[in-house]
Amino acid sequence: MREAFRGTNILYTLKLASGTRVLSLVPSHHSPRARRRIGIRLEIDHVVAFPAEAE
Repeated sequence: MREAFRGTNILYTLKLASGTRVLSLVPSHHSPRARRRIGIRLEIDHVVAFPAEAE
């Protein structure tokens, strides 16, 4: 997991069990530890998806 401080939020790069990486913008008062398994819950109104890049 990587994190980038963005003021009141932190932008996390998360690696799912499948190996897929996703970005998550989280209020900065949350502070999960790196390399720790965490649960995530998607708020469908807040999901932004892009097509996979061609390789």
